[in-house]
Amino acid sequence: MKTFLAHNKIVIKEGNLISFYTCSNADRHLFKGTVKYKDQLGFITVIDGIQYELRKLLDIKKISIENSELENAMNKISKDIFENLEHGEGIQLTENYILYRYTEDNIYVINKVPEWEEKLQVLTNGNKFVFERL
Repeated sequence: MKTFLAHNKIVIKEGNLISFYTCSNADRHLFKGTVKYKDQLGFITVIDGIQYELRKLLDIKKISIENSELENAMNKISKDIFENLEHGEGIQLTENYILYRYTEDNIYVINKVPEWEEKLQVLTNGNKFVFERL
């Protein structure tokens, strides 16, 4: 199996999920994609129909499947869900993650189930959510 050694010494293989930047500007955007291999180009990822060659990308990081699912759970939290969750209630965000509001205090936590492992505390100032690792 062919491998790619990123600038930060991370070994990447075909099928890995990665995050990366395409430039070093202050207003740059983070992209995420799955690594593929093409004989003519080497390692690439395709996002919205655009091919990116890994050798030209910046700050490449591997994303684990667990982190990807946790990120999906984070993206599903909305102001509506947050405001309507009662004390002691939880809502399933993904197969393995639940948003739970602890009783009495306004503490919201994303837990991994079935272990009930606390992953992130969720804070808000209205429309914006802040996630703190626990």
